[in-house]
Amino acid sequence: MAVFDKCSVLLDLKNLSFKERKSLKLSVTENGGSLCFVVNKQCSFVVVSNVSHLSPNRLRSICKFQTPVVGLDYVHSCLQKGILLPVDDYKLDISSLDASSHILPLCSTEQSPFKDEESRAVVKPSKDKTYPPDKSGSVLGKFRIYTEQDEDIPAYPDDFNVAKYSIFHKNDSGTWCVLELQSAKGQKRQQYRVINYRKNTIPNDMVTFPSTSEEAVEVYQALTDILLASGLRPWASIPPQDQNLGSYALQQLLLEEKLNTGVLSRDVAVFVELLWTEALGCLGNILKVPVSKLSLNDVRLS
Repeated sequence: MAVFDKCSVLLDLKNLSFKERKSLKLSVTENGGSLCFVVNKQCSFVVVSNVSHLSPNRLRSICKFQTPVVGLDYVHSCLQKGILLPVDDYKLDISSLDASSHILPLCSTEQSPFKDEESRAVVKPSKDKTYPPDKSGSVLGKFRIYTEQDEDIPAYPDDFNVAKYSIFHKNDSGTWCVLELQSAKGQKRQQYRVINYRKNTIPNDMVTFPSTSEEAVEVYQALTDILLASGLRPWASIPPQDQNLGSYALQQLLLEEKLNTGVLSRDVAVFVELLWTEALGCLGNILKVPVSKLSLNDVRLS
């Protein structure tokens, strides 16, 4: 039996080179394992190159499902000994990494699906005065707004987390906006960025760089008020045809939230069951072994 037979493994390898990541992926898949991309109840264990690089959202999922977290040495040791070793002997301590320790709430604004996918009161305007961008291109009178055309836009780490997000839509113009508050670990301190990804508007993106988490929340709320005042309405989800709207980190967050909380409708569940029943009947006529004895590796090789 293959070393990682029936194991679903998530790899979190942010600081490894492409060659090293590819090598580790092959070590898992060529030895019976399969790769997963979100932490759920099917995930066997998480392999990390640096435990401190785990995102708060992923940490929450790990804690929720009690998924073991191991280092690269676990994979190498299993392959060296030719067996799946007990993860308890290789588990990394994540108790000091608190997913809720950040000042910013690392979750989306309250969103729930309503008729026509529109969310009623998903985002509420602040009770304070709304501050539109002034003529110099700033918000709240002190935070410069950059656009994608600006040559002097500050650099920002690629490895960031989405602390807050909101989705907006205007029916009559087909305008979509995704507002994100992003947080990243800088060399000296935590860095923040509030960015408004826009579709069918000029300029496309608007970016600000607050210095502290309090300022970041303040800018986020101010831009929320501006968007609401412009006639945009809060929306529950990004439309299927515009799934690339927003950052990659947000797409990953939305995918994890959907997989962890999504429930199939009764009609879809019945349809899937019918397809599976029909497939089982056909497979039973051509397979040499019962379907229940097939491994993920058998399916992959076929």
